[in-house]
Order: sequence, then C-alpha cells, then structure tokens
Amino acid sequence: MPPAAAQRMPVRAGSTPPPEMAAPIAQPNPSFADWLIAQGKRTGSIGELAKAVRHDRLFPRSATVDVVRRRFSEAGADGDAFAALEDAEREFDRLWS
Repeated sequence: MPPAAAQRMPVRAGSTPPPEMAAPIAQPNPSFADWLIAQGKRTGSIGELAKAVRHDRLFPRSATVDVVRRRFSEAGADGDAFAALEDAEREFDRLWS
C-alpha cells in the first residue's frame, strides 16, 4: 500500500494502526551517570571526568547526580573533580530537564 493511501486508511477503536501511522515511542531520559559515562570522547573537564569514572569499578552506573557526588566524596575527589561534576550537572540539566 503506498504511504499516501496508508494515511487515509481509517483506524477503528481497539485496532492497531499500521506501523507507518504509529506515534514514535519516546525514549526515557538517561540517568546522570549513564550520560556522564557517554561523554568520554569529549575534550575538556567533562570528557576527562567521564574517562575517570569509566575506570572506577565502584562508580554507580545508572545513578543520579547526588549518588555520583556521594561516590566522589567517598573516593576523596579533589576540588577540580567537583567543579567538573558541577559543570556536567548543569549541562545535563539543560539537556534533560
């Protein structure tokens, strides 16, 4: 069936529309930790932070920024790491809030 004809095809209540008419499924927002890990190819402080956390075997995957901040405290992270974490949090919030 050509796409134009599919758009005119009525959909009855309780029936499933053809795939080309179905609404796209929204993907859930990533967790802060997942997003941060994915930034490993970036340059700058966020990229460096992402590379560091990828090598931390105790880093909490799929965690909120509060859980990540707690891990930084437990690991004895320095002020530069916390500053980069704040930059990452602001960027994440701009993208996903």
